[in-house]
Amino acid sequence: MFNRQTDWERQYWLRVKAGGRGRFIWRDKVLGSLFMWLILMPALALFVDKHPFSARNVFIDFIILPIMLLSGYLNGVWRWKELDRKYSESSS
Repeated sequence: MFNRQTDWERQYWLRVKAGGRGRFIWRDKVLGSLFMWLILMPALALFVDKHPFSARNVFIDFIILPIMLLSGYLNGVWRWKELDRKYSESSS
């Protein structure tokens, strides 16, 4: 079971590495965090607040947006370095 997971991750890494670092970070991680923001913020506004689309909520949502994008970027950089270190050492 563990070996199949490792093989799958190695194949995934080979595809990702061929696509390039920038594409991996921006497409997979930053756009993923943007997608989460687009789902999470309206859902929280609808289910938590009495006035879901008040100016206060919209202001908070747009404060959270760059934080989520930055976290997606940093996650992508960290994940790229982790996969590169893991599979460049094992293939050598």
